[in-house]
Amino acid sequence: MAYKLIALSIIESQGLVSAYKVRKLFKEGAAEETIRARLVALDRIAGKLNVIPPTYSDFKESEKIALEHKLLPSDALIVAIMMREEIKEILTLDNDFERVPWLRIIP
Repeated sequence: MAYKLIALSIIESQGLVSAYKVRKLFKEGAAEETIRARLVALDRIAGKLNVIPPTYSDFKESEKIALEHKLLPSDALIVAIMMREEIKEILTLDNDFERVPWLRIIP
């Protein structure tokens, strides 16, 4: 999650760049103030998050979900865990989750 915040901060300040360029700009200190502020905010909410670990069954289910909904493995695993936990809403900017019809996306 922290990496995504860092990447988003750099992309917002530098425009759309490759993953390699994000790493290079991060090492050079690009968007440092924004990154620090976002990491502080993440740290504040981290203790309030309920992290649900995946099970072996989730990994097996995610294989089916990835194929059915054309999701990346990491996104399919999230959906598998959500199914198991009966979670029907997700807060995300990732449009790929729109391919899961029963999932409500909170932008």
